[in-house]
Amino acid sequence: RLFRNGKASGRRWMNVPLLSRLGVAIGVLAATTWRERWAIAVWVVTLRFRAVMNLLRRKLDDGGLPMVNRFMVARCQPQVRQILEVIADEKSHPVAIFCTAGKDRTGFIVAMLLAALGTEQSKIVADYTKSEEMYRKDPEQKMKQVKLLEKAGLTPDRWIGNPPAVIEAVFEAMRRRHGSVAEFLRSAGVSQDTQARLRKTLLINP
Repeated sequence: RLFRNGKASGRRWMNVPLLSRLGVAIGVLAATTWRERWAIAVWVVTLRFRAVMNLLRRKLDDGGLPMVNRFMVARCQPQVRQILEVIADEKSHPVAIFCTAGKDRTGFIVAMLLAALGTEQSKIVADYTKSEEMYRKDPEQKMKQVKLLEKAGLTPDRWIGNPPAVIEAVFEAMRRRHGSVAEFLRSAGVSQDTQARLRKTLLINP
């Protein structure tokens, strides 16, 4: 989500869904083996939908954040363009970006923003991992996320952290699919003009 314009008279919410439940289900299904797909087909025919959901949830849990981030690389280019264009518009400022945990989808978008600004990958990785500090300093917030994950049937230890490998896997997925992070942004429709406006709006010395 985006919160645009801090003035009380001009506040505007923008809900930009990076991942829908259907999109996640399709992505997880694509990661299943042929044997698992055969089992799913049998369960659907015999109306054993709970078995289908349990298998898909297990595959999602096994894949963890790297799998979800690969989904975003593959499916969320229009949303990346939309969000960066909003941020590039000085009239939208100040802008707040957030999601449920404030670290995964938010971390992905902030990483794309930093990449569009020309930030070195090592610095983007270091910025992404700062959420680890937040959870260490705020155990109450961490426990809230643990309870949400457990309620969803997911293993907290696989989802709660922000190790460097998670965001590094994003860049690797972009290189595999598009050749580079810059090419990912270009194919997403993030124009040179948008990137120039981002630098002008956000950097002290663009």
